[in-house]
Amino acid sequence: MLYDNRVEYGSPQAKLVRLDDKLSGAIMIPVSVSDMLKLLDQIPIWKAVSGLPKRVANLERKVADLQEKSAGTIALPTRESGRECPICGATMKVTLETPHRHFGFSSLKIHHMECPECRHKTTRTFRPGAGYQ
Repeated sequence: MLYDNRVEYGSPQAKLVRLDDKLSGAIMIPVSVSDMLKLLDQIPIWKAVSGLPKRVANLERKVADLQEKSAGTIALPTRESGRECPICGATMKVTLETPHRHFGFSSLKIHHMECPECRHKTTRTFRPGAGYQ
């Protein structure tokens, strides 16, 4: 029932709602705000919409926490990034530098490298100014 017996007609809590009745025409019925909210709670999309402010606040808090945690953990690449030996982790030495077979025209180079610790040998693609790829 739309009319709440505890709310007097004409009180600030009551609102007039127009209901179209095909037999008798339009009638006005006082409805309380609590009754309107009860009706809205029965609509599935209203439940989703009414929960959004709390959900957004939780997501904003989580994003802020993640940003705070990651603020000091981003490691910037160093100039020697890419020169580490995959076997022992020592810094490898460039023994020979040759132009790239296909892309040498664009200053791409091949570095032939050797580890002074474990003697592991490898080649890596190098672009001056950008580092190892």
